[in-house]
Amino acid sequence: ADACSSIQHARELSAGKCDQVDLHDKKAYFAVINSGMDVLDKTGVLRKQLAAIDPFSVHNLTLAPAVVSFLGTQFEVATYIHTAHVAGISALRPRRFNVTSASTFAMGGDFGGELATNGTMHLMIKQLYRKWWQPCWTRPWNLWRCKPAQMDVDMQLGWIRPQASISVRMLMLQCPRKTTERTGQNNNRVTESQSKCKDLTIADFVSAMLHRDLKELQTRILRRTKQLGTRSVDVAFERFSRFEIHFHGSNRFTRAVTDALAHFSQRQVDQRGAMYRAIVAFAETYLNAIMNDAIEREISDQFGATCYDLIRSDRCGQVTRLT
Repeated sequence: ADACSSIQHARELSAGKCDQVDLHDKKAYFAVINSGMDVLDKTGVLRKQLAAIDPFSVHNLTLAPAVVSFLGTQFEVATYIHTAHVAGISALRPRRFNVTSASTFAMGGDFGGELATNGTMHLMIKQLYRKWWQPCWTRPWNLWRCKPAQMDVDMQLGWIRPQASISVRMLMLQCPRKTTERTGQNNNRVTESQSKCKDLTIADFVSAMLHRDLKELQTRILRRTKQLGTRSVDVAFERFSRFEIHFHGSNRFTRAVTDALAHFSQRQVDQRGAMYRAIVAFAETYLNAIMNDAIEREISDQFGATCYDLIRSDRCGQVTRLT
């Protein structure tokens, strides 16, 4: 048979509807992943893999606008990161994966030492929900229109023993439930599309963990992924070892921020005061945005949104994604 006919045949098979995975039914898979992560952590393999990307760097990244509270006011902050570096990620101790709903799971990690971050970014800050009698922080001389402020800022932060809990939403597909068709001889048979569909098995996960070869497993998981993203990030830390923020230029708004930060003290961190909560909320918002941006840039093009594997035809000179 012509090789190209296999591609057409694959397309016909993919016409069968895939079912959405209920993560509650996959707890055994997460148990295998947790066991594998324990092994990778205890043997030092995970630290070695993380060391290869430590420090982690980001360049020329535009983040979606985020709402933050500061100076008793809410602001919408649009951020362009010129450059940012995070050092110390190889000290990560991963937490266990935990299914929290049919489409979400929790993950996270703890850092035993210091996580050092530094970078330069451009901010466009818009004041929200301002009444006419309230001060305009972003443009004090423009009370009626209160235009957004734009500024560049350098940051150097050292976080002692930080930790993060992350809620992830993941929509995956699996083979359609086996239904039978009645034949002329009154025999039941499984449709051909179902016979060609193969779900991931626990054996696939165990084999990948034992051989420490996760590339093929990752490919098959992403092939069955329809949506993936972080829903929320919860951050905590013991204290700052370094806290330096420098604004390029000066105006009323930057001076107000600088004055507020100048009163930031170790005592406020220990007491988990208003400044601590503001900084944590800021970090959570930006970490969530950066993670979703990384997913979009690095792996979203590998989402297959199908429950079938790829079929390659060398004669046709192409690879067909079954969707």
